[in-house]
Amino acid sequence: MDLGPLILQAGLRGLAAARSERDEAERTLHQLIDDPRSTKDDKLNASFSLVGIAQRRGDHRCALEQLESIVVGASADMELQILNLKATSLTQLGAHDDAAALCDILLANPAAARGPVSGWWALEAGRTYFLAGRVEDAIRMTKRAVLFFEEAKNELEHLTRAKSNLAIFMLKSDKAAEVAQAEKSLEDACDVKIAIGDAEGASTNFSQLSLHHFAQGRFEKAIAYGRKDLKLSKFVGDERSIASTLGNMAMIYLRVLQLSEARTFAREPIACAMLAVSALEAFINSTVYFANEAAKSRAMTLPPELLADAFAYQRHTELTKKWDALGTALCVHWPPPAPIWANFIKLVQLRNELVHYKAEGFARVAPTERHPPEHLRNLPLEIALRDIPSSWPVRLLTPSFAHWSVSAANDLIHHFRSSYRFALPVKLDAASDT
Repeated sequence: MDLGPLILQAGLRGLAAARSERDEAERTLHQLIDDPRSTKDDKLNASFSLVGIAQRRGDHRCALEQLESIVVGASADMELQILNLKATSLTQLGAHDDAAALCDILLANPAAARGPVSGWWALEAGRTYFLAGRVEDAIRMTKRAVLFFEEAKNELEHLTRAKSNLAIFMLKSDKAAEVAQAEKSLEDACDVKIAIGDAEGASTNFSQLSLHHFAQGRFEKAIAYGRKDLKLSKFVGDERSIASTLGNMAMIYLRVLQLSEARTFAREPIACAMLAVSALEAFINSTVYFANEAAKSRAMTLPPELLADAFAYQRHTELTKKWDALGTALCVHWPPPAPIWANFIKLVQLRNELVHYKAEGFARVAPTERHPPEHLRNLPLEIALRDIPSSWPVRLLTPSFAHWSVSAANDLIHHFRSSYRFALPVKLDAASDT
């Protein structure tokens, strides 16, 4: 039997929007790889599909491990594809210099400049070069991608993305003419993205324009584009983007000494912390419910008190204990890496302290306190405090705290999802065998 069509079908299923569909595709592909009828080409195609599924769910370490295990023989085209996929995952993991080095090797090969995927490779390489601080290389490769998509048919979305990336990169150019061209290109791209329904992409462009004009001292334009960014971010519902934009707007208003507006936006860093912890509570409580239901047909080790009364367990068990118990029961890799778990614990502690904040008297103005308040000690390096003689919440509630709060919640949820124990054995009764 030819397994090729089944592998193709499973690979396409791995592109589905629903996580359950992709999980099922992953299980199927592993089964097909282990099938004794599977040829070398079958195993190779299935392995590439598994890499794509891992990257789609954000598990780039798993993707890199999968790529290391692939043997392509003498296939130069497959070697180039592996280089591209490795560079993509390394970029997502923040290893920008290593990813850029792989892009150098990939794009030095003449075969990378031709063929149906060369435009996508150039587009991704441009982004990687920019993140690695190689602006001129980023501009050069993205211009190549623009030319590719202009010559292709029915590629308006990718052409718009390439033009937007190019404009963003050119904003950092030391040539005034390129910067002016970039500003106009980004504005035009916003109109196109809104017209084709790409609200998230338009929001990103508005954010870039806002920060660019702010850096240039054009505060009115910075505020105008920032408000457009915020409106679209709220429409998309991306909490991390919302937090980032709120922080940016507060920073801009502080710079122009519009303190009432700054306070309005700055109040929402604390909202981000509350919402981040609420999201963690909602996620784990939903998991409690579904785990309790699944335990009726799957072999899993859950806390006895959860099985006895899931609703009471949801309501009365402390948040960090619920996460630890469910993570231990349902995840392959648990506990999470130390930084993720430490950030989670710190986020919950700070949220609780902010909710129940009690003033501890007046802050001493001079001389300043030798040591920071207890709540501000051992904070993650990403959080920048206000250097003012005031209570600890006022010093803590900065844009960077909002960004960190949302990031800490996202990281924990992502680890749980990517480490979920797949294909738990189902307890089949006699009736189900008929």
